[in-house]
Amino acid sequence: MEIINEIIKDYQSENSPGLAIAYINRDGTVIHSCGGYANLNENIPVASTTNFNIASVSKTITAAAIYLLYKNHKISLRDSVLDYIPELGNSYQEVQILHLINHSSGIKDYYKPLSDSGKNVFNRDVINFLIEQNQLDFEPNTNIDYINSGYVLLAEIIARVSGQSYPDFLESNIFQPLGMDNTFVLIDENSPVSEQSEGYFFSGNGIFPVKKSLYTCGDSNIYSNLEDMIIWIKTFTGDQFFSAVDKKSLFQIHRLKNNNEIAFRSAWIPRKNDGNDVLEIIGGVPGFGCLIANYIDAGFGFVLLTNNNDQKLWGKTLEKLYDRIDRY
Repeated sequence: MEIINEIIKDYQSENSPGLAIAYINRDGTVIHSCGGYANLNENIPVASTTNFNIASVSKTITAAAIYLLYKNHKISLRDSVLDYIPELGNSYQEVQILHLINHSSGIKDYYKPLSDSGKNVFNRDVINFLIEQNQLDFEPNTNIDYINSGYVLLAEIIARVSGQSYPDFLESNIFQPLGMDNTFVLIDENSPVSEQSEGYFFSGNGIFPVKKSLYTCGDSNIYSNLEDMIIWIKTFTGDQFFSAVDKKSLFQIHRLKNNNEIAFRSAWIPRKNDGNDVLEIIGGVPGFGCLIANYIDAGFGFVLLTNNNDQKLWGKTLEKLYDRIDRY
């Protein structure tokens, strides 16, 4: 596909972090390509098996895991978060699981205050942060604020309800059944990673590897490769794992108290592109970017994974893709 080759050229300079891109066509065939380097110091090129941090795209997997608990009558989406994490305190009584999923909870985001601390951050730190805050930014289901804290709480609910750790639940209920053999949750700096890419950032002085300090899960820190992300896209364009009824429930429209439509569908964001209904999510953490778009009704989609934190290049890549993708 011409557009894929055109995009990859932008990542093929001698000293460039890389990109992996795939287009899953309407007939199920896959066109993919890779360029640039997974590790600059070791001259390791990006391949379809290279693992990237998929950042906030992790939220789509967390939301799917919550749906599996709901489908099996383990939880109700209208349950209070205090039913499962009572130590948060009475300020969170009106926050429901559904509010956490669609970013209408009003809870405070941990990302800036904790990421600026200079310390490694884990899920327990986020829960302690919310306990200390002891207040909401707004009444649940009256506003929208895209935050990461809610999905950390969802990961904790998954663990407490299932009796498994969050990574183990995903492995046994999503990754293993789907054959996503190279997808996993990075929970600390000692976690073994096969074919992991190094994340890079750009400054006026050059390209530098990112020092990782955030190890929260639920909201981010799932690592995956192009091959497994192709499987994840096909999960929603086909009916083998999630039935049509499941997908209708996952992607149903929810509304705020004022009846305004909530612009999230189980972490995905709906939009129109040349008349096509698209569900997409873009994720970014220092050193990594990921985009997945599902043209569910048309039955195709695409994924991009990069360890290149050059925001101008990333923006140029997305502009090229959206300008051309519907022609194929």
